[in-house]
Amino acid sequence: MGNNKISTTVSANWLNKNSKNQNLIILDASIKPKTVSVNNNNINEIIPNSKKFDLKKIFSDLSSPYDHTLPNISNMLENVRKLGIKNNSEIVIYDNQGIYSSPRVFFMLKSLGHNNISILDGGLIDWKNEGYPVENSYLTDEAVGDFSINNTEETYRFFCDSQYVLNHLSDSIIIDVRSHGRFYGIEKEPRDNLKSGHIPNSINIPFEVFLENGKLKSDEKLKAIFSEMDISKELIFSCGSGVTSCIGALGAIKVGIERIKVYDGSWMEWGNISNTFPIEL
Repeated sequence: MGNNKISTTVSANWLNKNSKNQNLIILDASIKPKTVSVNNNNINEIIPNSKKFDLKKIFSDLSSPYDHTLPNISNMLENVRKLGIKNNSEIVIYDNQGIYSSPRVFFMLKSLGHNNISILDGGLIDWKNEGYPVENSYLTDEAVGDFSINNTEETYRFFCDSQYVLNHLSDSIIIDVRSHGRFYGIEKEPRDNLKSGHIPNSINIPFEVFLENGKLKSDEKLKAIFSEMDISKELIFSCGSGVTSCIGALGAIKVGIERIKVYDGSWMEWGNISNTFPIEL
């Protein structure tokens, strides 16, 4: 590994071989899925030497009415450092569902300028399938990291808000990764107080389309998904609460499409009954 940038995804075999590297930090980003079947077999198991990236309670703005809203930059940096993350850390992120919530953390950290980050392809499931050991307690390290960014007022560069989406309804490609039923308003939303439908001019590619057997599809198959789009335009990914949209965004990054944004509030904000954003069915 050394100073070489690790790839967007790594295999369980790669992680096992490199797990003793002093610069490597392994982050467990698991959360309970809202809309897919939960693999409960892995609920209390973690990869050895993992640290918990608490997406629900620590790395979200708990004052927001919407799930998983980005914390402010200063809080994010403080808590990232508490995980021992340094400017030269090599980070691998995984979750216990294959690929589900780990891409959200990938983009949170990448947005702050930390580029040596990768997703464990297939997550804990593939790690176990390969026969590698698991533990049930996280690594605790009192050493605080020195990770920093040039401008603490800087916004998360791979994320956007509702105003940004409104401003770019006509000159971007908005990709909604919810199910077809939710997109077209014929399936009930899993959260209360939400309208049915989708953002005007958006297209529907359910997040499962980007995956195969719990892993990201091959580059060839991912390129085929984006082949009919005008990728000279910016791609804005949306979902229910800003988590699974990152799976689609990861697929784009994997094949070299970097002009992307993730709509942080996603349908929890856009479709909330208290808001008046335009909606199509």
